[in-house]
Amino acid sequence: MLDYIHEHYTRPMQLADLAVAMNMNAAYLSDLFCTTAGVTFHHYLEQLRLARAKDLLRDPLQRVGEVAYAVGYSVPNHFREVFKAHVGLPPSVWRQTPAPALGA
Repeated sequence: MLDYIHEHYTRPMQLADLAVAMNMNAAYLSDLFCTTAGVTFHHYLEQLRLARAKDLLRDPLQRVGEVAYAVGYSVPNHFREVFKAHVGLPPSVWRQTPAPALGA
């Protein structure tokens, strides 16, 4: 399941898509995923996308909208909302904040 998510997170994905790919019932897959991963499918996918987005946002030549599409959000404004809700800053502001020093 995790391999599939990591291979396909760059495009819109729902739990039902994963269920079809795994040839499983969506409700069963949801319970199984939560039990084995310790988080819901949606939460896992969101955290994966946000981590990758942070990597991409470090490149000042990458536009926020391009980053949104690159990590699987088809609507850049939705990406901005999700990013701000989880990170506390909009992506355009986050990218301007200095990264913490190692060991700090």
